[in-house]
Amino acid sequence: MSEAWRTDPSAAEAEALRRIEAAAESDNAETRLVLDFSDLPALTRVPEEIGLLTDLLVLTIGHLNSEERSNVIAHKMADISALAALTQIEILSLSTTEVRDFSVLSSLSKLSHLIMFGTPVIDITPLSSLSALEELDLADTQVSDISGLSGLSALRRLRLSDTQVSDISGLSGLSALTHLDLTRTHVDDISALSGLSALTYLSLYETRVRELSVLLSIPVFWDERASLLSFEGTPAADPNNDRRLDLLSRLPGDRCAIETVQYLKGTHPDFRDPPAGGGAGPDARSVTDRLRDAAEVEVGVRDGKLVAGNASPPKRLAPVERDTRLDALRADVKDLLAEAEQVQLPHVQRSRLQRYAYVLAAEAPTYITLDGPMAILRGALSDRYVTDALDKGFVAGWTHLVATHDELRPPAARGGRRPAPARPRSDPRGRRGRD
Repeated sequence: MSEAWRTDPSAAEAEALRRIEAAAESDNAETRLVLDFSDLPALTRVPEEIGLLTDLLVLTIGHLNSEERSNVIAHKMADISALAALTQIEILSLSTTEVRDFSVLSSLSKLSHLIMFGTPVIDITPLSSLSALEELDLADTQVSDISGLSGLSALRRLRLSDTQVSDISGLSGLSALTHLDLTRTHVDDISALSGLSALTYLSLYETRVRELSVLLSIPVFWDERASLLSFEGTPAADPNNDRRLDLLSRLPGDRCAIETVQYLKGTHPDFRDPPAGGGAGPDARSVTDRLRDAAEVEVGVRDGKLVAGNASPPKRLAPVERDTRLDALRADVKDLLAEAEQVQLPHVQRSRLQRYAYVLAAEAPTYITLDGPMAILRGALSDRYVTDALDKGFVAGWTHLVATHDELRPPAARGGRRPAPARPRSDPRGRRGRD
């Protein structure tokens, strides 16, 4: 790219004119159908001479994909009135330009792909007549009202991420819609999507959505054939509302789409008893049972909270290489806590690591003080909905921490789990006897 094309409008326009003339005179059909101005950021208007290209199908002024923004360049383009002559155009990119008046677009009846991300557009009324439009990218704009899209029956892909949109009721009749990106919008209600028979891709990342049951009324989602669902960072994924949905929201998009619907149906292989309305948190008894199976300590519920304990007298850690082993264990915990921020470890898991680190920091830690926090860490490690959302290296470090903890016991103490205490039994007359 010439430096003059970046900074000098006259130089950029001269180059645009040269390309228009070259395309008009070319014997190559493809050359006459495609024109690219994306490397002319100083160009401020579309030259009227573009009308010479009556068969032009593709015009790129900005960039064609808002998902690849690493090399996006702002364009000075502000006047696109000359586009009125391009009656055959099908693909148009105006992204990252300074265009504010898009009224000319209303006459481009054959337009099928329109990319406008990063523009100052607010009013999209001119788009309401584009009945052939199949793909529309309005990401990173100030658009808030999308009611004008309600008649675009051919629309298949719509990107509204990072806009001011809060009401999507205008999308309710778009039966051809397959992809919808609402990332970081103000949307809190997606009931308008009910019945959209083609919808297979839905991003609700960091929106205000609380209720996901509408997914059961979207055919492709109900059939567990959807390609992507993302709702991490929403009230629906708040662990204080539903810990299971929080875990599901952290899965890869394809698995999230299928397993979230399974959970809402009540058919999920691990979560078969979802509360009515997809509300409350996980059953405390099932979690207790899982922790009991994974730990060498007694785990129970007290005042609605999980507690772990050890009924045997406190024992000092194994004297052999005691100090070296403790130092290694403390270093492992320190490394995991340092990395927790980078891998976005959920707050509850980070708190559990911190609790273990606190107990381990004692001058002479005992089994009774260490085994309780470790039981919780061990149980969480066996939950694939926790580990699948984490970096594999971090999970390996976590696994190593558990193994190192187990090595602290003398060999004789590692052989098995403590036998359960004997329970008193009743004789036939209802009086308790001794075993």
